[in-house]
Amino acid sequence: MGLAPVRPKRALRIKQGNSFDISTDTLRRVAAGSRVAAAMVDELSLEDRINEEVRVILDAFQEDMRKSGASYPEMFKKVKNELARKYKAVL
Repeated sequence: MGLAPVRPKRALRIKQGNSFDISTDTLRRVAAGSRVAAAMVDELSLEDRINEEVRVILDAFQEDMRKSGASYPEMFKKVKNELARKYKAVL
């Protein structure tokens, strides 16, 4: 997801014929913002994958949980914390 190299202060042409200058500082800020956004999306998708894995695990132990009277939300938190520790994720 890299940006194509652009020469500093080189004018870019827009379809209508207008032009504007983009400084290297602006390009660096845009690139940094893109990396931050990508990191946030990765972190959120990791949490979604962990949540899905927790659901699969709890579905497998559904009968045992019902027999023992275990609380689904409480078990969800416990299993999620264990998986987060396993994947070294900060949630």
